[in-house]
This record gives sequence, structure tokens and C-alpha cells, in this order.
Amino acid sequence: MRTELHAHTTASDGHDTPGALVARAHAAGIGLLAITDHDTIDGVPEAADAARRFGVGLVAAAELSASVAGVEVHLLAYGVRPDHAALRDHLDGFREIRKRRAEEMVERLNAIGVPVRLDAVQARAGSGVLARPHLAAEIVAVGAASSIAEAFTRYLHDGGPADVPKPAFEAKALVRLVHDAGGLAVLAHPGLLPSDAVFDAALQTGLDGLEVRHPMHSWATTRWLGEEARRAALLETGGSDFHGRPADLPRLGRYQPAPEVIPLLRRVV
Repeated sequence: MRTELHAHTTASDGHDTPGALVARAHAAGIGLLAITDHDTIDGVPEAADAARRFGVGLVAAAELSASVAGVEVHLLAYGVRPDHAALRDHLDGFREIRKRRAEEMVERLNAIGVPVRLDAVQARAGSGVLARPHLAAEIVAVGAASSIAEAFTRYLHDGGPADVPKPAFEAKALVRLVHDAGGLAVLAHPGLLPSDAVFDAALQTGLDGLEVRHPMHSWATTRWLGEEARRAALLETGGSDFHGRPADLPRLGRYQPAPEVIPLLRRVV
């Protein structure tokens, strides 16, 4: 079965609504899709309705912000129960944290002469989780940058003049939460981690798998991660990190997991 296990919608920083992403996946011949929005599972109900119509298998998932050795990492939580109370509490709390973070970033931008407004940024996010790409788009709209990439380079990159760090949630605790919610915890795009020490520390958090195949991984990195996953007896997954941008379209469904992963993914549809 052709899969896509790393894809984002308008519930976080993607360009497609959950229903539109399911339709796009169906058109691409994908039979199993995981919606992995940042720190939210709010897109799952709409995606599930569309998945039933199109006959696409759907995995309830999220990409969770976590911390290992003081460094931000992302965990892909696959097959979690959307009604799990502790998971819901964590995600609802983080939504409020993200909102306050955006407010502070707007204040910092205004202080250095970038006239963005919080209500305009919130309008870009709609009902989804506020994230830096929404701020970047508004920076472009007010003429303070020529592209989202420039907005990040000038203002929003980690440690930049308008950046506000996210709070640190220890990865080991989040892995336990994912397990309690019935899911599998996979380290997202581990080839992008800043050091071997952070990677080694992440392996001690109780992970179920590594995202071995990812568009930002070189051939050599992919091979090395596969060897590390087998050495540590971890699942080997893959996904395109699809956000719905034109450049993303050829990647949809291109990065497949190991075959033994698919039967382990609990589906809502």
C-alpha cells in the first residue's frame, strides 16, 4: 500500500484543508494517510469524513514539539486516540502557549518597526494553531520582507530579533503520553538534528521508531539512519513532510516506511 505518513494541513501550517489533503492523497494513489499537524489533532474529524468518502485509510497523528538535551526535536505521534483526555489537555494547553508566543513576537516586531497586527496573523491561522509561518506571511504582506524565507532570515529564525522560544517539553515524558494515548512515537527528520549527542540522547527516550526517509535527508544520511534503526530495534518510517506548497507536490507519497510499519498503525478510518 502506498502511504504518506508526514503531512500538514491548515490545522497548523499546511496550505490544504484536511479534506482537501485527503482528496489530494486519493488522487495521488495513496491508500493510507497520516495527518501530522504541529501540536494538534483538530484536523482529524474533517479528514476522517473525507477519508470515508474517498476510501482512504486515515491515521490520527500529530507532530509534537519536544526537547532533548535542551534542543528542540519533533515527535511524530501515530495512531493516538483523539479523545484521550491527557493528550487533549496537553495540546489545548500548548495552543494557548503558542497564542501567547505569537503575541510576544508581534510586540517584538512592532518594536523594531515591522507593523504587523496580531488580528491579521490570527486571521491567517484561522481555526488552526498559530505558528511562525503565519507571522512570516504577514511580514511579507506588510512589505517588511520579500518572501517567507526572507522573513525567517531577517526576523523569525531561532534566536532572531523577533523569535520567542517555545517552552521545552521533555521528549521522554511526551513519548510516555503518546504511548498512554495508544500511539507510536517516532523521531521526525532525525538527520536534521544538530549533533550526534542529541541523536544519542533521543534514542534513550523510549522511541518506537525513526523517520529514516525524508526529503531533507541525503542518501548517505538515509542509509546511516536505517542502520541505526536496525541496531536499536526501532521502526523505520518515512514521509514527505507535505505542506501543500507547489514544490511539495512531486514528493507526496514518495517516502515510504518499511513494510512492517503499516500493520502497526491504528486507523480511525
